[in-house]
Amino acid sequence: MAEEINRSVHQIAVAVDSVADETQLGAQTSRSLNELGQRLGKLVGQFRI
Repeated sequence: MAEEINRSVHQIAVAVDSVADETQLGAQTSRSLNELGQRLGKLVGQFRI
């Protein structure tokens, strides 16, 4: 029984680490998209008629 609990706790810890990694990746992607959007806005602003 204790071994099963230990395995379950370990699986939860691994899942939490994975979610944390994915969250950081998502935040980095969001920042990159924001920067690209700002750059695109500046470029489009140069071509106003």
